[in-house]
Amino acid sequence: MIPPHTFHSPWLTALALVTVVFQLHGSPLTGRRFISFDRFDQFEVETSAHDGGGRLTSPIIEAGFDFDQIVVSWNIALAPGALLRIDAQPIFDGRNGSFYTLGYWSGRDAHAHPRRRPISRSGDKQSNPDGEVQTDVLVLSRPAQSFRVRLSVVHASNQDPTVLQFVGVSLLNSSVAPPEMAATPEPGRGRILAVPTRSQLDYPGGGAWCSPTSVSMVLSYWSGRLERPDLNRDVPEVA
Repeated sequence: MIPPHTFHSPWLTALALVTVVFQLHGSPLTGRRFISFDRFDQFEVETSAHDGGGRLTSPIIEAGFDFDQIVVSWNIALAPGALLRIDAQPIFDGRNGSFYTLGYWSGRDAHAHPRRRPISRSGDKQSNPDGEVQTDVLVLSRPAQSFRVRLSVVHASNQDPTVLQFVGVSLLNSSVAPPEMAATPEPGRGRILAVPTRSQLDYPGGGAWCSPTSVSMVLSYWSGRLERPDLNRDVPEVA
């Protein structure tokens, strides 16, 4: 392990003190599995001296079943002005596929001009014989058995650290039929709640803010139900 003091990037220094751990949820029998990470020191580390950023690449993670779709999620506290890029690499019977970029996430900088701020967005259109990116889902043309994820931070502030807290990877084998729903609906299923409507397109750069917009709407609903005005957060605050 590289000693923490050799890192030039504050966010990588913080990550060097912990150990890789991942948890499995779901079953290959259902064609679905969620693999989560909250410790990262067995990830390969690369640093960038000129912009204070760096890159973390996971070891090869065996899925335990064949899958043909990948979605990556994350929890990260980005330094102002920093930009996170998320890549995934499928591995087919030991053959490495390409890395596909699934999205970008930006750190808010209150002092930057709006047109010069990094924008959170999905990855660009990417396609090759192994698969293609459909918005933020990597859809493969053939089953893979393992994968890597790669997280890169650029233009990070040397004073304000970026701290990665969690990475989740959802895997799906689309050829496996989903489990049948229970014949008797669970309590609450089918109820329509009076959640206020908000549009991500009302905000500059909001085209990629579908998830923050949904979270903002749900927070607003519970703000009223619980009489907690502090929960009523606008979409850019959640993003």
